[in-house]
Amino acid sequence: MPIQETRRARLVTISTGGTITGEGASSANTGTYRSDVVSVEDLIATVPEIRNVADIAGEQIFQIGSASFNNERLLKLARRVSELVKLDGVDGVVVIHGTDTLEETSYFLNLTLRSEKPVVLVGAMRPSSALSADGPLNLYNAVVMAAGARSAGK
Repeated sequence: MPIQETRRARLVTISTGGTITGEGASSANTGTYRSDVVSVEDLIATVPEIRNVADIAGEQIFQIGSASFNNERLLKLARRVSELVKLDGVDGVVVIHGTDTLEETSYFLNLTLRSEKPVVLVGAMRPSSALSADGPLNLYNAVVMAAGARSAGK
C-alpha cells in the first residue's frame, strides 16, 4: 500500500504591527519600546518550527501600534483578508495585531468575512526584543490553530 503524503496548510500571515513586532532599547526593558519595528518576515524567521506546520507567506499591510487603527485601516485589512480567503492556494490567514484593539478587529472580521477558512489573530504582551518575549510562541500557536483541519468554519 503506498504511503499517502499529507499536504501542509498554506497560510498567509498578515502583519499590522503592535507589541508583537515591537523592539526596545534593552532586552530587560519591556515597558518602553516602539511597537512598529520588526517586519513580518523577521518575526516568522524567529520561529523556524512554523515551517514544519505550514507553508507560510508573509505580508506587511501596516506597521502601526493598534491604537492607531482607524476605520479606513480596518476596512483595508478586512478587504485584504477577504481577498486571501477566496484564493484556492490559501487555506487560512493569521493576522499579527497589537493587543489594544485586537478584540475589536477580531469582532469586525467575524461579522464581515464570509469564509469557512480559519482566520486567527495573534498578539503579544511583551515586545519581540524582551528576554521573555511571548510573541514567537503566540505566533507558532496561531499558525498551528490556522493550519488545523478542525479550525475550518471558525
